[in-house]
Amino acid sequence: MPTPISRTVAVIGAGAGGLVAARELRREGHNVVVYERGAELGGTWVYTPDTESDPTGLDPKRKFVHTSLYASLRTNLPREAMGFREYPFVTTGKPGRDPRRFPGHREVLEYLKDYAAEFQLGELVRFGSDVLYVGMVEDSKWMVKSTNKNNGDNNEEIYDAVVVCNGHYSEPRLAEISGIDEWPGKQIHSHNYRIPEPFQDQIGCLPSEEWRKQMYDATSNRRSDAPETYRDQWEDEHLISLAHEDFKNYISAISQ
Repeated sequence: MPTPISRTVAVIGAGAGGLVAARELRREGHNVVVYERGAELGGTWVYTPDTESDPTGLDPKRKFVHTSLYASLRTNLPREAMGFREYPFVTTGKPGRDPRRFPGHREVLEYLKDYAAEFQLGELVRFGSDVLYVGMVEDSKWMVKSTNKNNGDNNEEIYDAVVVCNGHYSEPRLAEISGIDEWPGKQIHSHNYRIPEPFQDQIGCLPSEEWRKQMYDATSNRRSDAPETYRDQWEDEHLISLAHEDFKNYISAISQ
């Protein structure tokens, strides 16, 4: 059996993907360095009440915030489906932890920290390291240019391989909607949503109040006689068309 070859590997990002990659690579005998621009591991699961200076995320010079978490977020998957094979996401019974099957985001972050501690991954992470450039150089090697946000030092290092685990929740994407530039109201991307209080008693789109009246909650274990207007299947294509038409009419009316 051939002797395994140890490689130098850079992992970009110390979120869930980066931590697992680092764990498996080191277990195979490779020398691993994890670059993390933040001050702690966890990636998108690190909550902050801070939002970007541009609420739509379009300004390239805006204040950058990595996470898209909002304060009340809970997982939409059970914890059994979110854990790693060798380290299940089980309840710990520790004070302050969230034992729910669909826990809040803080419980996920604590799980990732527990995972990193179990396999001593923290010693691989360079916190405050912002990767500026990754490119191939001679001999099929990879150059990684980074800057240390704590002291301003710039670094250039060569690796045999690079694993990119920086996620895809930090750069807002906006739909192209005709007339949106003429909208006089507030615009915000969900990336910059944190708490509901600023939107209390507000209606985002005029027809939405009427649509709200058409919605029904149905449960499988408790049902009363359905009203005549009850629908067990929605045909919502016409509602989408209606919303688009109402929006155009509203923009036209306020522009006159």
